Amino acid sequence: MNAMCLAASAQKPVLIQKDNPHPKPLQGEVLVRVYAAGVTPTELAWYPTSHRKNGDQRTGAVPSHEFSGEIAEIRGGVAGFPIGQAIYGMNDWFADGALAEYCVTQPDWIARKPRRLSHAKAGSVPIGALTAWQGLFDRAKFQAGTRDTRLADPDFVVGSGAWRHLHRSRKASKGMITITTKPLSPTLRHWP
Repeated sequence: MNAMCLAASAQKPVLIQKDNPHPKPLQGEVLVRVYAAGVTPTELAWYPTSHRKNGDQRTGAVPSHEFSGEIAEIRGGVAGFPIGQAIYGMNDWFADGALAEYCVTQPDWIARKPRRLSHAKAGSVPIGALTAWQGLFDRAKFQAGTRDTRLADPDFVVGSGAWRHLHRSRKASKGMITITTKPLSPTLRHWP
């Protein structure tokens, strides 16, 4: 299986193409045929990229943990996702990611891909959506009809890109109003 892996010998994080073993889902897991994967530039330096859950060093990691694709295989105990179903979602940050032909994930970490979204667009949604959700509802405890008095203007959210759009849509879905910023120049839209 083709995969982009972190080179073990490079001074700086570098991705190389490798022929990796085809991943095998365990009981209760889903194998995804990846059509698109979102890449976070700083991910190559994150702890889960270079370490296992138990703290041991890890080499040759496959990055990118948000993806879009279709269900290729299901192992017992998974319901609601037939083989061939178009999905998008995330997988375990300590597992090999989605910069490969296939990746393994949990059924609770995926959803049916909206028909109106291409695989490329759907593959860029999960981490931004999770960040927006956690920021608004887990951390700030926003609820419809209430105001957060800890902030000067609780309906003002600063952000840009996917995060800005997701905050706006999440707050709107809960009956809230938000104002967000956008980049001042086109150069701010590109990674350094």
